[in-house]
Amino acid sequence: MKDYSDILHYNYNGSKTRQKMTVYNRAAQFSPFSALTGFEQAIDETARQVKQKIQLSTDEIERLNEKINLILKIGKNQISSVVYFVGDKLKQGGEYKVKTGFISRIDTVNKLLIFTDKTTVCLEDILQISNSVAEDY
Repeated sequence: MKDYSDILHYNYNGSKTRQKMTVYNRAAQFSPFSALTGFEQAIDETARQVKQKIQLSTDEIERLNEKINLILKIGKNQISSVVYFVGDKLKQGGEYKVKTGFISRIDTVNKLLIFTDKTTVCLEDILQISNSVAEDY
């Protein structure tokens, strides 16, 4: 087998007939091939956990309505925390989020709780409302 010792001291100047390949194109030759494009994302989506919406009893709904009305009577200067359900766009179920802020008003036509920062929460998705005044009630 030849050890190429006779040509090791020569400099290589590249091909005279072909352009030099860019580093990006050279790297693309050695990048991994994925025959199942999107397969990893599909597995991650399947493994993602969602929660089911908790159905409140009529007594719990009535208690929530009383708290909302009390908070609105007191005025806009009371900070409140609302735990509400947000449905998932891809799966059946969703997650519970907490919004803390000042409640501005209730839109009875669209059944929305509107905060002063224009955040809206559907009244049917509310699980819990906390407020220092409403908690004493």
